[in-house]
Amino acid sequence: MHILRLKEASRSRFTELAETGMGYHFVKARYTFYTETGFVVLGSTYALPVHRNNDLSTVFDVTAAVGLDELSEDDFVDGDLEITDNYGEDPLKAREALSLAVPSVTPPPGATLTVKTVTNGVDGFIRFSYTPNDPRIQATGTVATKTYATTYRDGVIITSGLSAVGRYALPVPLPAIYLFLLTPPAGTPVCFGAAVPLFGQAGGGVEVYFPDGFTNIVRPFTVPPY
Repeated sequence: MHILRLKEASRSRFTELAETGMGYHFVKARYTFYTETGFVVLGSTYALPVHRNNDLSTVFDVTAAVGLDELSEDDFVDGDLEITDNYGEDPLKAREALSLAVPSVTPPPGATLTVKTVTNGVDGFIRFSYTPNDPRIQATGTVATKTYATTYRDGVIITSGLSAVGRYALPVPLPAIYLFLLTPPAGTPVCFGAAVPLFGQAGGGVEVYFPDGFTNIVRPFTVPPY
């Protein structure tokens, strides 16, 4: 089994799409000549099908206690995805489709992103990642549109990468040890809600969604894996 690592063209495409949750997308897509199926795409880079219909590792196979950036080249196969349905780039519709695709482990999502406001210029936000390089955050400090994060107040209580997986209901049980402190300028539109249970994780953390992109000084740091 291999993990599908997307080529640059596909990575760029996912960077432009609305995220389904912090650091991941759920889309319906086709890989080479295989049957169309649902894919969870981590960090716009790693595509994991939710059903086994080819020789790719599924989202439920990635359980080893090793970071994605620590795997060898032999663990990956490079390719592209043909997206057949991105659910109108609506995160809630994508989550509903995900819950229907895998009902045994992804209970249907409840209401979330219920508070809509703008930033005040002094609030901080934290984005957790499985890998040190996040395609949605450019070296210039520009954050892509339709990106998820959490509030600084909620994020600082997370003391390990595995805690982040549980609190924000992230797709695979690998430690999300890489963090990015974001400080959007005043007036940036932002939506708040609570992370609902997904992928067998409890959720409950604060979710933040930025419908528009912005530029700031990004401060990366890490937490222990556990």
